[in-house]
Amino acid sequence: MDADSPNTDSSGVVSAAVKPPRRKKLARMLRRRAFWRGDDEGSGTVTGVMLVAVTAILLVVIAMGGRLLICIAHARSVADQAAIAGAISEWKGEGDPCIRAGLAASANGGVLISCTVKDDDVNVKVSYATSVPVAPQVVREARAGPVPCGT
Repeated sequence: MDADSPNTDSSGVVSAAVKPPRRKKLARMLRRRAFWRGDDEGSGTVTGVMLVAVTAILLVVIAMGGRLLICIAHARSVADQAAIAGAISEWKGEGDPCIRAGLAASANGGVLISCTVKDDDVNVKVSYATSVPVAPQVVREARAGPVPCGT
């Protein structure tokens, strides 16, 4: 091998493959790629995919929020109905008001967590299952009982 060979140094010793300087490599890459000349083929596709993905994520979050609001309202209704059923049972003397409140809650898709009777008032706490992953259930409380006349 002569000294002008790319793998030899000035003394004629053969060396490992010599890497071209970084500037030459960069210049070669710039000649191959035409991005300096305005060739941005495919960038619209990437932007479109990202726009669709962001829109889909936002729609899922909005749908979960709406479902959660509906479940909160329904849980409030279930708690109110259970408390009223318990108060009516207490007022008429038809047995344990907490059993009647539990039946009313389960008939409407809820689960009675706690029930207390103080004087003529029935206080209930009801749990309602949701299909939202971040909040698997919502809990609402209600109180029902006779209102004194004249107030």
